[in-house]
Amino acid sequence: LSSKSQKLLLAQLVRDNKSVVLAPFSSTITKKAKQEAWESILRQLNGVGANVDNMKTLRDVIWANIRRGTIKKVSDSKKTGAGGSELTELDDTVLDILGRESANLEPVKVEDTPIVFESEEVVCTTPETEDAKEKHETKPSAKPKEAKEDKTSVFQKPTIKSKKGLKKATVSSTAELEDILRIRKRKLLLECSKLSLEIKIMKKDFEAMD
Repeated sequence: LSSKSQKLLLAQLVRDNKSVVLAPFSSTITKKAKQEAWESILRQLNGVGANVDNMKTLRDVIWANIRRGTIKKVSDSKKTGAGGSELTELDDTVLDILGRESANLEPVKVEDTPIVFESEEVVCTTPETEDAKEKHETKPSAKPKEAKEDKTSVFQKPTIKSKKGLKKATVSSTAELEDILRIRKRKLLLECSKLSLEIKIMKKDFEAMD
């Protein structure tokens, strides 16, 4: 299609005929009914100068590319954290057709962005330092800066930055290991959701081609 207005018109016509062109086959939704609906859409588009050769080109190439473009834009905006601010009227129409929950991968709300664990100090005290602290609290000093500091041991949590997975890092506690495993599990769930969406799209393609 040569213009944005023609692409938008195609999306609007698909939305208006969604109950036929995108529905699974049944006793009422036959192959002939689907073809007639697509032919009707083709005639209306060519009536405004679209000049599309045939119904299959319209369905399997032009419409398929428009739909995939919107899905890619939604996926990219979710990765960058931009949300849906750059979506056009065409994208909104496509999302109305596909379902916004599926396109936005709402079931698993995990962004594919680098994961950073901030370093944190963990102070370990001994009985001697506790006694010293109690004595210091019961006898206030006029010069608090001169008070002896407790001996502490500081542990640093590992900083992990990754784009496609978690890099190996030294784990200083069982809790940190559990956090890392939990994050990996959530990212795997995200990948499964993406695959599920792709399978759903492919299934609709095959049904539309029959």
